[in-house]
Amino acid sequence: MKAFTQLLFTIFGFTLVLWLASLTATSLYAPLKAATQTYPAPSEEPVAEAPAEEAAAAEAPAAEAPAAEAPAAEAPAAEAPAAEAAPAEAAPVAEAPAAEAAPAEAVAAAPAAAPAADGAVAALLASADLKAGAKVFTKCKACHKADGKNAIGPYLNGVVGRPRATIEGFAYSDAMLSGQGEPWTADLLFTYLADPKAYVPGTKMAFSGLPKDADRVNLIAYLSTLQ
Repeated sequence: MKAFTQLLFTIFGFTLVLWLASLTATSLYAPLKAATQTYPAPSEEPVAEAPAEEAAAAEAPAAEAPAAEAPAAEAPAAEAPAAEAAPAEAAPVAEAPAAEAAPAEAVAAAPAAAPAADGAVAALLASADLKAGAKVFTKCKACHKADGKNAIGPYLNGVVGRPRATIEGFAYSDAMLSGQGEPWTADLLFTYLADPKAYVPGTKMAFSGLPKDADRVNLIAYLSTLQ
């Protein structure tokens, strides 16, 4: 048994020595192999040809540049008709003031077309209620008609804008005749209807008036529709 154990130790020691020897040989051989190994010299042809190809590419656009600029020299010839067309537009400009003259005359004549709608009353009439005006008119029907016939008072159709005291066949008071010919504008009616006796002292009209502005405006708007 002792002999067998010694044999195992001997084999193990021999194996260990061989392994160490192999490891040492490998470590020494690798540097020698690297030092003695030769590599092929790098090719310099691609590097040398690259600048030549780039130079050719750089020269190609430079050679074509004059050809691209050639059409620019023809541009003035294309613009020549535009210079000749400019004088043709001068004639309409000279006629512009004449075209504006007609609107200016229309604006100047506008106030004469609507003398009964001016001032604050005109602004109130713009929002007048015709239905409310027709209701207020029922107070006038006791003395006035709207069919062109006189009653206790003169008929009221067409009264807005009509000259005062000009209905044929009606006997006006002297007080009303004192203002004969003055037109019943919306502003005048607005003031008169507030208190007829105060505006025309001595009038035969017994109506006490309409103290509310809205009632007078609505009534005047309604009377404007009776022609």
